Amino acid sequence: MNPGLLDRLITVQALTETRDAAGGVVSSYTSLEPQIYARRVDRGGREFRTSSALNAEVTSIFTIRSYTGLTSKHRFVDGGITYDLVYVQQPQRSGMQEVQARAINP
Repeated sequence: MNPGLLDRLITVQALTETRDAAGGVVSSYTSLEPQIYARRVDRGGREFRTSSALNAEVTSIFTIRSYTGLTSKHRFVDGGITYDLVYVQQPQRSGMQEVQARAINP
């Protein structure tokens, strides 16, 4: 892949789970450094209604340079939109990796 196609600077966030004073689990996301360059291709979208609210969902494919340790417990932030990772492909011989992600109400 032509590296010039990696035209978006995105933030990778990792899920962090901590215990609160009552012994419950509190989940939050922590931004990882440095930001990475990616190519995003939107593959489709839909609208759906839940509890009388109209929601939108978009599915995108991100192409990135190989990122060690990336799993579906991470997420991407691109231009203020948060994408939950659905499927993380193993790194290819070319050094690139594809990630399927989903954003709700982008």
